[in-house]
Amino acid sequence: MLGRNLTRHRAWPKFPVTAKPSSRFCPGRGLTEAALTAAGIEHKFLIYPGVNPAFHIDTGNNFRRKAAENAWATTLVWLHGHL
Repeated sequence: MLGRNLTRHRAWPKFPVTAKPSSRFCPGRGLTEAALTAAGIEHKFLIYPGVNPAFHIDTGNNFRRKAAENAWATTLVWLHGHL
């Protein structure tokens, strides 16, 4: 299944942003990263250890300003370079 999806979306660079790696929120990251590399798809994983997956929601108790601001700024730079 993963291979079929990679082939279909080969031209799209991948840029997942997530909190700490876990089986719930980032299952199979190693397999995904290996498949993207093997398929020649540009990618970058942006992971923030030690924060809750809702770290970027500024109205909640899990908000972490530094991580959220960094994730947003890094994402904008990535998008600017790939769109």
